[in-house]
Amino acid sequence: MHFRIVVLSSDKYAEDEKYEIREKLQKRVKADYIDFMESYTPVRFEYCFKEKEYVWYTFIYEKGKLKYLGLGLVLPQKWEEKYETVLVYDAHI
Repeated sequence: MHFRIVVLSSDKYAEDEKYEIREKLQKRVKADYIDFMESYTPVRFEYCFKEKEYVWYTFIYEKGKLKYLGLGLVLPQKWEEKYETVLVYDAHI
């Protein structure tokens, strides 16, 4: 079964660390594999990401640390202003 993991980051260069983030996700989420799918700006994520119902986990990535935000797609208040990058990962169990 495939599902999505969303990672919100205030660092516009988080995409450069997408594979390091994937390694951290693999330690936190018990999945057979996790692969990077796509990077979005908040505006593009709102209009272009069509798989919101498949998101199982949401995390925040700040200063090299991954923080669990919740099950499903959890978007904090004013997230569009606070975060610059939304990374989406594909996972399989």
